[in-house]
Amino acid sequence: MPEPYQRPDANPPLRNRIAEREADLVADYLALHAGQIYLGTGGEEIIIVEHGRINRYDGPDIYGAIIAIDGRVCQGQVECHLRSADWFNHGHHTDDHYDQVILHVVRRGPGGPRPLPLPELPVKRTHNAAGVNCGVNSAGLIWNLSNQRWQDRIRNLSVANWQEDLPVQAMEVLGYHGNRQSFGLLARRAQSWPLLELSVSQIESGLVELMADPRFTWCKGGVRPVAHPRRRIPVAAGLLKMLAHWQNAAWSEESFNELFPMLVVPACGPGLVTELSGNVLIPARAVKALSRREFTDFEQLKADWQALRLPQIYGIIKRQFGPNFTSRQLHSFAFVQGLLQLRRQYCQTGRCADCRFLRRFHD
Repeated sequence: MPEPYQRPDANPPLRNRIAEREADLVADYLALHAGQIYLGTGGEEIIIVEHGRINRYDGPDIYGAIIAIDGRVCQGQVECHLRSADWFNHGHHTDDHYDQVILHVVRRGPGGPRPLPLPELPVKRTHNAAGVNCGVNSAGLIWNLSNQRWQDRIRNLSVANWQEDLPVQAMEVLGYHGNRQSFGLLARRAQSWPLLELSVSQIESGLVELMADPRFTWCKGGVRPVAHPRRRIPVAAGLLKMLAHWQNAAWSEESFNELFPMLVVPACGPGLVTELSGNVLIPARAVKALSRREFTDFEQLKADWQALRLPQIYGIIKRQFGPNFTSRQLHSFAFVQGLLQLRRQYCQTGRCADCRFLRRFHD
């Protein structure tokens, strides 16, 4: 029988040493546990959903934070000070640049210095909250989590050798139900082949031979026939051939737009096309655009990613979230990525009790 949920300590200590630099206070704020309940100076229950990102320029210390305050989800900025009075000493209460601050984090509160950042609500928020995005609706929160998935994919590919990792990541998409690692290993073994010289059928034959190697482990139980590893080999062959030619063409958009429909799409169902595009190919093209400072192309690729449609709703998503969202939302690849992020952060880690403001999704 599972243990009953115990309400966590509202203000657990983080470090023994009390830092006297605002940079350390910002680091301590970022180390606070998402989903943990913290108490503000006025007794407010504060739950961090997303910490946000550090601002390296003028203005509030943290941008893009999502925080639940007394059960109400707010999206905005966070400012950190060693002393509560610095909010006024620095003139933030009359500065328009701080209108979207939703949380003021301080080191020294009424009881003196503390090792834990002490959350309090900015005074300005009570009488000038026009710019604060409070009461974010459920769909808006999911879109924010979706954006986090997009950023994760960009970050995973933003490495010096992303061109070498791309075939492995693309092939892993084909590895449904426990076969991701084996398909990634197939890609690594095939990278030594003269892929530009081989035909698609020759690559397919080579992959079939590799599949018989006892060092590969293939999960077949519970796999739908269309996702059986052998059925994915023609797609894998076309994908490897396409990536080799695309690299040979210096990763140009023109070559991708010619090669992908010719070598990959004919062997895929529409769902797999969306999975490959959304999980790997569009993010890879976006990374390439960033590396070339083609920012307009980057924004267009992000819009293309957000516009991807799933031909069928994922069964696990339909069972858990079906009653709460529209069919159109659940057919959106990007929106579903937000739901998957929610599952990863809360549902799959047993933190449903911490996710109180989203509990209706779990009922």
